[in-house]
Amino acid sequence: MYQGTLAILFLHIVTFVSQYQSTPLDDYVNAPDPHFSWTIIKTYEEPDYILYIVNFTSQKWIDETFSSRSIWWHYLCLTVPNHLTRPNTAFMLIDGGSNTDGIPKPTDESVSLMSMLALGTGSITADLQNIPNDAFWRDLQRVTGGTYLRRIPNAEHQCVGHLISIVLTIRSFYLSIYEKQPLPSLQWIKSSNNTHGYIRAIVDLSAGPMPISAVGYRARTLNDKRRDFRLFIANPVDPVEPLANPVFWFTTPLVTEAHTSTSIIYSLTIENPLDGWEAFFIQVNFPGPDGSVLELTSETQVIPDTYPTGDCHNEGCAGTLV
Repeated sequence: MYQGTLAILFLHIVTFVSQYQSTPLDDYVNAPDPHFSWTIIKTYEEPDYILYIVNFTSQKWIDETFSSRSIWWHYLCLTVPNHLTRPNTAFMLIDGGSNTDGIPKPTDESVSLMSMLALGTGSITADLQNIPNDAFWRDLQRVTGGTYLRRIPNAEHQCVGHLISIVLTIRSFYLSIYEKQPLPSLQWIKSSNNTHGYIRAIVDLSAGPMPISAVGYRARTLNDKRRDFRLFIANPVDPVEPLANPVFWFTTPLVTEAHTSTSIIYSLTIENPLDGWEAFFIQVNFPGPDGSVLELTSETQVIPDTYPTGDCHNEGCAGTLV
């Protein structure tokens, strides 16, 4: 009798604590949704791996009166290598795309990137597509205490020609997590005034590995009309077609301001251009497991801190954005 009563009381206490500690995100994730489902719609048996294309329905969002597409579904591309040497972990790429896209193929860029990573790590990888874009960078920085950033110079939106480099960087990061090796500690400070811009990068050696090397990158716009450092822009005649915008990034040496047993401080100072804009950042390369190299960068500093057009809002921005 008393044992039964104690058991009931204990369960009530656990339930109460669990409800008290839950967050709105917990409630959202744990809420039952009959629309949640998945189906394998295509299987590719490649020489070194099997690629599964899954139609993954994640949820129903509000209802049809609020959204024209209230049922959210995604393509989930799973690569399973034939030699699975790290079976206890997996890597997921949260990707973009549209529900109007065709069924993914092994040769698609993001799919092939994840397949290469699977073969290079011996782990299962996933490419989760059709995830809406969201401006989360600043919030992510605050919540996680900082993230790891890599800027890729001389690249366009699809990073054509940089795929292998991206895979190698991701592989190094993933293996460091798997092997429980300390990740680099890299922080930076940016500033500018009427004469120059400045980036100061601090590597904390007490919290992470010694860097292999460090270098700066810089690029200058073609004119004073576009504050634009992309390799391609939209053709004014036909915005669907790309138009070359040959703004190239070049390496530039850094100054080592300090090197102690606990930290290294690099800096890069660039004078304001006479016309147009100049952008620059710092890249620091660190050793990773299995002979890998983890390339990390600071954010980009653009000087001078001016814009080719005045401030605008909402519909008033039409025709002025560059």
